[in-house]
Amino acid sequence: MYSKRDETKVKKGKVMRRILGESLALSVLAVCTAAFVYSGIYNVAASNDHTAIGKWTLHTTMHNSVKAAVGDMTVPDLSDNDMIQQGASAYDSLCAACHLKPGLKDTVLRAGLNPMPPNLTEQGHWGPAEQFWIVKHGIKMTGMPAWGATHEDEELWEMVAFLKTLPELSEQEWNALIRPNEQSPRRQSRNGKGPDVCLDPDKQEATGKQQT
Repeated sequence: MYSKRDETKVKKGKVMRRILGESLALSVLAVCTAAFVYSGIYNVAASNDHTAIGKWTLHTTMHNSVKAAVGDMTVPDLSDNDMIQQGASAYDSLCAACHLKPGLKDTVLRAGLNPMPPNLTEQGHWGPAEQFWIVKHGIKMTGMPAWGATHEDEELWEMVAFLKTLPELSEQEWNALIRPNEQSPRRQSRNGKGPDVCLDPDKQEATGKQQT
């Protein structure tokens, strides 16, 4: 029979073997990871699609990261028509080339991106808070820029307000929204860092009087 001292030695031996085994496994994993990174074997070309597991890992990581970052963000009232119209103008100049618009099925820029940007003319799964966070902060390694670097929060919420209505718009409704007047004068964004379009008829009239 084993004495208590012998049992203690056996337990310690098992613990030490487990620690050594785990340390060896971690060391092998670290060596293999370093070999993979420095070998250049992984194809980073955008023309080469991700593997299924790679796609799942990246998408799941991004999805959970955005959800965690948003938290309990307060969403303002997004039903104002002027807000939606201003957001449509910004979307047309900043987003449509990648995310499409009514009547636009594909673009040269979009075709070469990997991952492919979501088609925002179709109903998506993100809520307004998540959309605002993505528009403001962008997404790494996707080509999605952080528009918060050049635009104020108010302007970004205008884009989100428009995104709520986009999937329901026909091409005719889009054109009426984005070009209510073919003579619409251009203006700078409110912080002076990005282009925007003035679609307010009263402002258009006032601008016309100043020019005359």
